[in-house]
Amino acid sequence: MRNIPTEVKLDSIDRAILTELQRAGRISNQDLAQRVHLSASACLRRVKALEERGVISQYVALVNPRAVGKHGISYTIINLESMNTPQLEAFEQAVRDQPEVLDCFYVAGSNDYLIRFAYRDAEDLERFHSEVLMRLPGVARSNSLLPTLDIQSGFVSLPPVTSRIASELARTSYMDRWSDRTSRKLIDELACGSRSTSSVLRPRIARAAARLMAVVVFPTPPFWFATAMTFMGRIG
Repeated sequence: MRNIPTEVKLDSIDRAILTELQRAGRISNQDLAQRVHLSASACLRRVKALEERGVISQYVALVNPRAVGKHGISYTIINLESMNTPQLEAFEQAVRDQPEVLDCFYVAGSNDYLIRFAYRDAEDLERFHSEVLMRLPGVARSNSLLPTLDIQSGFVSLPPVTSRIASELARTSYMDRWSDRTSRKLIDELACGSRSTSSVLRPRIARAAARLMAVVVFPTPPFWFATAMTFMGRIG
């Protein structure tokens, strides 16, 4: 009856992408790529993979309740008359068919369900309890909690981007840029000491090497830094 999704393994770059998307779901791929230190194509592949694996379930617009006349939120605890399967299924289906119910959670402990509802005023709250909640199948009793001040509203908490994760982002960014076909071909020509490289291509090689240098930052293995310096020396 309840489908619990399998946990998906995420690396630090996936978590950085998810954090940015939860803050601004309409961010452009170009801006997102810059914030997580990836090329645009690599960032887009990452986002698509997160969507396909079900990590990103949907993109929505969060409506300000007060702007549409809903000045209060009610969290209502529901207890059913019995906990047999037909009773649970009947109640849950009735909740799904009721558009005024914003969220409904099956909870552990001495209570059965938790429902969230937005209301205009005290009269609207009373109407919802008497005409909607208490008419749902099998409801024995309810108890409502009415928040008076929103202290903190957020999204799924993910580990913060520490200096270690930032280094990993930089190294992964290097690998993504290295996979770029044009840059790889130009740098390969340079590394092989090609004498046939035209003067027209040399500025492009210089830019490709500069891109490599841009992501070879400390702390990284000295080998990469020495390699980049060799490339730049051969250009001269």
